[in-house]
Amino acid sequence: MSNLAVTYSHLARHAEALQLKEEVLELRRRILGSEHPFTLLSMNTLAATYSTLYRYAEAVQLQEEVVELSKRVLPIGHPDLALYTGKLSIYRKEPNQENVI
Repeated sequence: MSNLAVTYSHLARHAEALQLKEEVLELRRRILGSEHPFTLLSMNTLAATYSTLYRYAEAVQLQEEVVELSKRVLPIGHPDLALYTGKLSIYRKEPNQENVI
């Protein structure tokens, strides 16, 4: 499901990608737990889709959760933490996000 959602994103079928990514995240949270690396990855990709769809506030909120959880569960210096933090910085700079920083 996750791979199909990413494929939809690459094909600019964002509404379909969004729906699948939300389903994948719900399943991963329920089965793997909120702090599992695959769950964090799903949260990150869903935040990217929110940003693509100009849903910046949702992208920032979800990415902040990703960063917070990652700091608790990933080792210091883990490349995913750097990626997630970088994405958060990007989403915070999107239009209409001046009050989020």
